[in-house]
Amino acid sequence: MEVEAGRERLVGISVTLVCLVGLLFAEKKNSTLLRILFKPAASAGFVWLGYLGNLDAATSLSYWGFVGLVLGWVGDVCLIAGGDGLLFLLGLGSFLAGHICYIVAFWCYGGVLSLEWTIAVGVVLVVQGILIFR
Repeated sequence: MEVEAGRERLVGISVTLVCLVGLLFAEKKNSTLLRILFKPAASAGFVWLGYLGNLDAATSLSYWGFVGLVLGWVGDVCLIAGGDGLLFLLGLGSFLAGHICYIVAFWCYGGVLSLEWTIAVGVVLVVQGILIFR
């Protein structure tokens, strides 16, 4: 069973790397079609590897980390076309929610971020956001 899981991880890593090279080529050629093909596939590779990593681990860290990866995939898909419409806002919101999931994951991991530090960093980021976007 462990050999099969290792093989699945190797396939996931290989597919992700091939799609990453395809995405870099798409960016160099400024090809929207190739971006649409390779960006979701490369991001799906991260999600797949996160899923494989969660098969044996039923912890808050693995759950919230996996949800963060899925939200990152949604953000990547929404931001492929660029622009500033609804998809752009959905992509940004998805990335924000994903990063909040990562914070929760590390907080559940064992107090890597204490509640006081989490609140302090949150306040600083909100103040910076207000100052930048006012």
